[in-house]
Order: sequence, then C-alpha cells, then structure tokens
Amino acid sequence: MTSAVQFPNPAVVEVGYTDTDPVTGVDEQLTGLRYAANVAGGPDPLGWSVGWDDGEDIRGVILTEVTDAGDAIVGSDALGNPYRFRDLDPYDAVTLAPGAGVPQPLIAVQAEVLRGGVLAQELDAVVAPDNTVATLMLETGIGTFVRYSGDWQLLTPDSDSLEDMNIVPVSAGALAVWDAADAADQSISIFDLPTTNDDGSINNPEGDVDVETAAAMAASGIQIPEIRAIEDLDLGIRYGNTHPAARWYITKRAHALNASAHIPAHWNVAGSGAVVPPFTEDLAELEM
Repeated sequence: MTSAVQFPNPAVVEVGYTDTDPVTGVDEQLTGLRYAANVAGGPDPLGWSVGWDDGEDIRGVILTEVTDAGDAIVGSDALGNPYRFRDLDPYDAVTLAPGAGVPQPLIAVQAEVLRGGVLAQELDAVVAPDNTVATLMLETGIGTFVRYSGDWQLLTPDSDSLEDMNIVPVSAGALAVWDAADAADQSISIFDLPTTNDDGSINNPEGDVDVETAAAMAASGIQIPEIRAIEDLDLGIRYGNTHPAARWYITKRAHALNASAHIPAHWNVAGSGAVVPPFTEDLAELEM
C-alpha cells in the first residue's frame, strides 16, 4: 500500500461493478462514472478512507489497496470492486454539457464540478455580416471563450471583437470543420456548418451537413460549388473538369442524389485526377 497518496480534486471517479443481464442471466462487468468535488482521503484501520461530494450527497469508500498509477489513483474496496480517481480533462465537458457536446476549457470543467452552472450549454458560431464565420464561441460562467489555433482563448471583458457580429447556434460537428479551416488558413461561411434550432435539432437544408466532407473541403481550400440537388450537378461537373481535386466531392454528392450516371466516365480513368477525399490522415486526427 502506498504510504503517501494525493487524490486529485476535483476528480472523475470510475467505479467498476458487476450487474446481471435480466435476459441472459450473465454477469457483466460495468463501469460507473461520477464527477466528484472536495475529494479527500487518508489512512484508515481497514486501508484508505476516501470521501467526496457527489452533487447534494456525500459519498465515501474504504479502499483496501491504493496505488498511484501516474495518470490516476487506483484501488479496490472490500468486495474487490475497482476504483479509479483521475483528473478532469476538457473532454469531460462532452458528458457534463451535452448541449454543446464539445471539449471545453479545463478551468471551466473544473469549476462546473466544484460549483455547477459554469459550462456552456451550446456551441455558437460568430458570423460576420457577409456570412463568413469569424470563429466559434462558448459562453461559460467564467467568461466568453473563442476558438483559435485549435484551442479556446478567453476574451477580455472589455473586448469589442464581437460587435457587429451575429451569433448562430451550431452543433458539435462544427468544431472539426472550423478547426480544419482555421489550420489551413481558409475562410468558411455559416452555410458550411451544421446549425441548430432552439430545441437543439439540426437546421440545414437537405439534412445534416456532412461534417467529414466539409472538414476536408475546408482544409483543402477548394471552393467547390455547393451541390444540393441534381440541378446543381452540371455546374459541379464543369468545375470538376478543370479542378480534378474537387471530383471526389462532386462524385460523392452524385451518389447521394442517385445521379451517378451524370459523372463523366473519364474521371475514373487512372491518372485523370483523384476522386477520393484528400486529407484523410488529417481528418483521422480530428476524430477524437
């Protein structure tokens, strides 16, 4: 047993337990998740006594074994159920604030667990009068954060950078699209992002924005004509004839519109130009 252990505070408490499937009767090993404030632990005659605030309740456990695993404090109770105490991270905001559904600044995540009511409950796009997206925004209980260079930056209270801008709610998928465009130093419009209604539902013509396609387009810098209907294919094909790197998108939209026969046969001839999405490796890195 470790003689000196510092439990993270606040912390994520992961608790392993066994449950029986009511249909099959088979025991399943599951993990429960709690967000804990005021975590404290110390030696106990039976091992280690650990307590924490769990919402309005106070929880505690006696751990018979405790080990500092580097990225977490781990142990088990008298029944052998495993416990793991780890630091919070920005991705915990996805669970704590599903309305926004994106990682948020660590300081805001910590404050949410400690006192509540801090995390942004929606993700917004900051949109210029010409419909160009300037950045994404989180309105948290500790201030307004905007997205630049793949991170959230806190605006100063006296900042006037949001003046004359429109604030448009967007869904979580907008983050990958914006980060790809920002990294490629490319501009995108609000119509390139999946926007949302007041009830959180997606609000884009022809269904959801294809986030993977939009992120690849943003990263490539290719200004491909938008194709929402079969009538748009003619313009798209003319563009693809002179811009081979755009053919993958036009072909994809043609398949989605059940209009594959419109795609020129020579596009699929080896050496005539790619018809597969570019930046595949970059997109894989964005899927976190």
